[in-house]
Amino acid sequence: MKRHRNRSKYRESRNKVSQRPFGSLSNPYTPLEVLSKDQIETIHHASLRILKEIGLQIMDADSRHRLKLIGCDVNESTERVRMEPSLVEEYITNLPQNYTSYARNREKNLLVGDNNIIFSTVMGPSFVTDLDKGRRPGTYNELCDFIKVAHSLNIIHQDGGGGFEPMDLPPETRHLDMMYAQITLTDKGWQPCWLNSRARAQDVIEMTCIALGMTKDELSNTPTISAGVNTNSPLLLDGELAEGLIVMAEMGQAIDITPFTMAGAMSPVPLAGTLAQQNAEVLAGFVLTQAIR
Repeated sequence: MKRHRNRSKYRESRNKVSQRPFGSLSNPYTPLEVLSKDQIETIHHASLRILKEIGLQIMDADSRHRLKLIGCDVNESTERVRMEPSLVEEYITNLPQNYTSYARNREKNLLVGDNNIIFSTVMGPSFVTDLDKGRRPGTYNELCDFIKVAHSLNIIHQDGGGGFEPMDLPPETRHLDMMYAQITLTDKGWQPCWLNSRARAQDVIEMTCIALGMTKDELSNTPTISAGVNTNSPLLLDGELAEGLIVMAEMGQAIDITPFTMAGAMSPVPLAGTLAQQNAEVLAGFVLTQAIR
């Protein structure tokens, strides 16, 4: 009988996950400097030259209009927007070095920027895998389980967008179910699922206001969600993602400009050329965001 009790206690102890309390992390070490300051400056000026001489194709008329108002050279027939170096540097000068990202549970707010480290879950895969069933299309129920696991692990600071696509739901309304799962299954901060249209981005804002009990005016001064916006490299921002960017910027929410550069496919083979192009796409996104805000 005593031996049986000892086995039970052993199994119980193995099932418990020992973890530290939820908390912020920062990197105490100086970042490794792969490039010299002169090399970084050279890449930056090459990016400015790209934006001045080649520009970015922006497929959203509203975005082009807003950029034209601040002095960009806009060719409507080609949807090409060119930016003077002085204009770019003016609009990126006052970008904040850090900000507080608010969570539904205020004890789980995060300081973004500087040397702070944030561990977030992944977003976007169409497949899920585990040791029991292997690789397969993701479902909504499995998405909910994934969010619950991420919520329970203190080392995960933020839900990164639902984890994976629930392929059993209609694509037209899938973002609503994913957002609902994020809001109801974790009190950590979250990145919203797909923002590839004005309507979907507005849905995300409405649901965030409901979840936090805020008005839109209150939310516009409370960075809570961050939106990932991909440029379509080389040097293109499609209309639907630009619409999502505009909605998020209008509401004062953080935006991650993420070029999709693959050297030799969507950018030059030499690394220096890829970095110059990638940086140009990021700078253009920053200027558009700041012009809106």
